[in-house]
Amino acid sequence: MSTAPEELDVRLHEAAARRDEQRRVAEQIEELKAELLRAQQLVARWGREVGVLAEKLRDMSGFRPIAFLRSLFGSQGESRARLDRELRDAKDAGEEADAQIPQLRARLKDLHASRQELANAPAAYLAALADKEQWLREKGGEQLAQLEQSATLMRTATAEVEALDAFISSGREAEGELIGAKQVLREARAASGAHVVSGVVMAAGVSHQKIDEANMYCRRAAKHMRDMSDELSQRGDVLRGIELRTGTKLANVLLDSLSVDLFVQRQIMSAADDVTDAIDRVRQSVWDAEKQRQESADQLLAAQTEREQFIEQAG
Repeated sequence: MSTAPEELDVRLHEAAARRDEQRRVAEQIEELKAELLRAQQLVARWGREVGVLAEKLRDMSGFRPIAFLRSLFGSQGESRARLDRELRDAKDAGEEADAQIPQLRARLKDLHASRQELANAPAAYLAALADKEQWLREKGGEQLAQLEQSATLMRTATAEVEALDAFISSGREAEGELIGAKQVLREARAASGAHVVSGVVMAAGVSHQKIDEANMYCRRAAKHMRDMSDELSQRGDVLRGIELRTGTKLANVLLDSLSVDLFVQRQIMSAADDVTDAIDRVRQSVWDAEKQRQESADQLLAAQTEREQFIEQAG
């Protein structure tokens, strides 16, 4: 039995219960929102079906030669009866789905009200947990060593997630800039082709402009790739298993290839190929980091849960 002050244990227990209830309500809200969306989609679907069937029945009304001939053999009446049944079924299904929507909205409103009442539950739980941890630290002993160990695990897992977040963010920025460079290189190639074929001075000017724009994108991409490389070099122990496959020299290669004869399409195509390759490599590095980030986030959650449970039960 816990030897912690009874009032502190009661407070922590109640705070944990409210925190868990708040999480359950949040999950129920998401489930209900999905259910409401499905009901709305069904209403729209059956509404379209009713319209189609009603239009088919209208087409069968009045005198039409083919419809008249079919009616002589009885097939017209059978078709109308079948369409009537399908129309009734579609209307019933639509009305049933439509009737669910007000009920779902009412339940959703109640859940939102419950979540509002429990809005401070996570903060209250963390405050109670911190007070219990402080009591354990003051008490000392073997449990203090376990607290320090769990704190170390939490710091390591948190640092890992933060490093991966920074790497992924820089990678996405680099990918976006490279995609921009690829687009304007396509435009430069088109302008250069027009210049080669027609000798139009305006096309040459456009090509110059596009090359300058591509260089601007490449310079910005290079900055983000340097950020990725710096993150790897500074926190290589955390970002294990990830390789920045583009390297830091890529920017210079791109800029050099773009500085050669601006009106030779082969050079523009070569630069475009370099950019495309860079996009693929950066993207793969980011995918690797995202996979590891999910694993690290799971480890962080597990470490946090284990630490909370230890503090709750310690005494």
